[in-house]
Order: sequence, then C-alpha cells, then structure tokens
Amino acid sequence: MELRHALDRIDEIHDHLSRSEVYRGVGPRTLALTALLAAVAAAAQPARGFAAYWTAVAVLGALVGTAPILVRCVSRGERLFRIATGRILAQFAPCVVAGAAAAFALRDAAGLLPGLWSMLFGVGLFAARPYLPRTSGFVGLFYLTAGAWLLAVPGTEPWRMGTVFGAGQLAAAAVLRANLERDDGR
Repeated sequence: MELRHALDRIDEIHDHLSRSEVYRGVGPRTLALTALLAAVAAAAQPARGFAAYWTAVAVLGALVGTAPILVRCVSRGERLFRIATGRILAQFAPCVVAGAAAAFALRDAAGLLPGLWSMLFGVGLFAARPYLPRTSGFVGLFYLTAGAWLLAVPGTEPWRMGTVFGAGQLAAAAVLRANLERDDGR
C-alpha cells in the first residue's frame, strides 16, 4: 500500500509542476507559419464556399500547429509534457468544437463566421492562459476585439480572415519569442 501512496504522491507532484510551468509545445516559428497560411489562404479564397474553405484552412492550420506537439508526445517519453499538453488541449478544445458547430450552423450566414471564429479563438486563448506566457492575454484580447468588430460589420471578404488570423498568429509568435528570449536571458 505504501508504494501505491508514493506513486499517487508523485502523480500529484507532476500535476503541480505541469500547472506551474509555461507550456512550450508550440514555438514561435510554428505560429508564424500559421500566420503565413492565413495570408496565403486569404489570397487564394474562392468566390464561393466561404465556410467550407475556411474550415478546411482551419483544419490545415491546426495540423501545422499541432504537428510538433504530436511528434514530441510520440517520440519522447516526457510524461510532464504529455500531461501539460492534455491540460491545454482540454482548455482550448471547447472553442474549437464551438467553432466547428458554428461553421455548420451558419454556413448560410457565412458573413458572421469571421467574427464568431475570432471571438471563440480569443476565448480559447483566455481559457488556456494559465499555461501560456502572461502577455498572451493581449493576443486573446486582440482576437475578441477584432471578432466583435467583424460581427458588427459582417462580410466574407478574404482580408477578414487573413488579416485577423494572420496578425493574431504573428502576435502570438512574438509573445512566445519574447518569452523564450526572456527565459534564456536569466
């Protein structure tokens, strides 16, 4: 019974450690790549199928953004990283599910999607903020503010998604970069 108790205590310690560290699963280069994807996708946006097109772009962006995380989870035996990854995904997943549901429900009112998606992404960043650099809150605020404006003035012009998500992802990359530099300079 003592061994079981010791193992439970180790799990509690791991859990506490993973809560107190800034998550380092996504790097600034990966986020900059997703910003570039948003810009390229905006330039290539077809005249029809806005919701389906940007949903596919979002899936591609998610794959690009999560690939380094999945590789690290699979290739290394870092238990704390896997715990932290699970925690941050659990925090962010509801906004992704809500965004997918909105894409399906509002496919005939696609002009509302850029604003709604932006606001949901901002909410997801705020939900995951305890595990992200403190200044990531400004990026979440950018997404919420941009989303509110896009909802107030709905439309499906390509710049709406490309500019908001491109700028937001570049800002997130800058936050991560600054946080890494600050940590390295200790």
